[in-house]
Amino acid sequence: MAKVLPASKVERLFARIADNLVYLVPISMINNESIFTEFSAMMGVAILSCILVVQMILLTRDGQTLGKKLFGLKIVLEKTKKNGGFATNVLLRTACNMLLSFIPLYSLVDALFIFRKDQRCIHDLLAKTIVIKA
Repeated sequence: MAKVLPASKVERLFARIADNLVYLVPISMINNESIFTEFSAMMGVAILSCILVVQMILLTRDGQTLGKKLFGLKIVLEKTKKNGGFATNVLLRTACNMLLSFIPLYSLVDALFIFRKDQRCIHDLLAKTIVIKA
């Protein structure tokens, strides 16, 4: 088996920023206050839905989001170093993490976990995953 190199903190940060930027346009369309508000909002929802579907497909199939693809990173199971698929990458890492983010300060604490020696955030620990260089 080839040597697995963990993703750096900076690579993970930039991949996350890229993922967040992808959502900026459709969300701004939804929140637009122009005379075309209703049409803009409908288009924003349609574009946002497409992006979410693409992200779920990429996470399931490749263990990557658009940002992780851009920066050459991927999510793998800690023990086997294989893609965890839909249940691990979409449900545990993403959906469960989104629900937990409603807890005050959870997102901050989750992000700060990157400074652990193993560089695994709470969502990595929950899903038993690591982020590596693809």
